[in-house]
Amino acid sequence: MKTIEDRQGNAFSKFYPVSGQPRSEPVRKLVFSVVVASFGAQCLMVKNKHKNQWELPGGYIELRESPLDAVIRETLEETNQTIVDPVLFGTMQYLSARDGLVSYGAIYTARLPGNQSFHSGLASFQENNEVSQICLWDGRPISADYINPIDKALVRLVNAGK
Repeated sequence: MKTIEDRQGNAFSKFYPVSGQPRSEPVRKLVFSVVVASFGAQCLMVKNKHKNQWELPGGYIELRESPLDAVIRETLEETNQTIVDPVLFGTMQYLSARDGLVSYGAIYTARLPGNQSFHSGLASFQENNEVSQICLWDGRPISADYINPIDKALVRLVNAGK
């Protein structure tokens, strides 16, 4: 897999599918979880206020919290949406440009409840301290806004694995 970097220099360098984890591979401490939450052919994206970019919902795993519980909590906190049928898709290796540390995160897939229209059946969104907007992304550009290429790559991986 080719390493993918975002504009801050953070890098996504390795993907470990759940089904392809070698038994000899050491167990890694997961520090974050993200979700590709589908709504038909689209997926939920959030506009991060601090980074001024579109990205997948997710965040750090808190002490004594499972990766699954973290992704459910983070999605609800960031978007006010509840995810349905979350499944671990794989894990990723992430290199932070800020401190040079390598960390590992869980990648989940899930569905969003609701009907065909974005506003029909989904909970309303209210801007919060992390997220200014949410959208259902279909793979095309979102106006002139920056979409994190790491998150784009995760969506492509998930869609290729369906």
